[in-house]
Amino acid sequence: MSDDRADYPAFAEEQGAHWQYPINYAVRDYQFNIVQRALFSNTLVSLPTGLGKTFIAAVIMFNYYRWFPTGKVVFMAPTRPLVLQQVDACRKATGIPQSDTAAMTGSIAAEQRALLWKSRSVFFLTPQTLQNDLLTGICPARSITCLVIDEAHRYAALCVLEPRANFTAERKETTRIARSCAFCLSAGVAFAFWPFLRRQATITKRCRR
Repeated sequence: MSDDRADYPAFAEEQGAHWQYPINYAVRDYQFNIVQRALFSNTLVSLPTGLGKTFIAAVIMFNYYRWFPTGKVVFMAPTRPLVLQQVDACRKATGIPQSDTAAMTGSIAAEQRALLWKSRSVFFLTPQTLQNDLLTGICPARSITCLVIDEAHRYAALCVLEPRANFTAERKETTRIARSCAFCLSAGVAFAFWPFLRRQATITKRCRR
């Protein structure tokens, strides 16, 4: 394997010396513990509705946004309404500047998405949009440092993982950089999807409550 790590986002040593957790929200031990684990291991999180999956995802994304200033952080949701909903929720939780975020669905022309991939750092999109942009090459796969998969129990949100063999291979080359975190509703569904996620998204740990 050739050493071409210069093509990957650089790690910010000063910012990377620590990780941040919002103090403007009540600290819940299970949320803190899941964040701490998911920051350093590819993780499948199983939590019922209302227990803060979006908050956990936002904190993970925020730290990768800090650690890799030139990298791309991706939040993938199965439908356009969920994409738009999660943009506001994540922004409120962490304060990532609006100028650094982009919500992208198929309604945005490919030319405009290409410009956004070059100028923004945090992306909220559907699986189909990510798949199309990976296949056409406008999404810089090697720049993705964190991939969050929302509602992983809905197979439509995972369809993007099957045809992205090259993307998966590139991420495996840099496991110290790329991080995958998937969220689903129940432990039973998490168990059912575990082999698939472990194979396709390099998920290595499970968390549930």
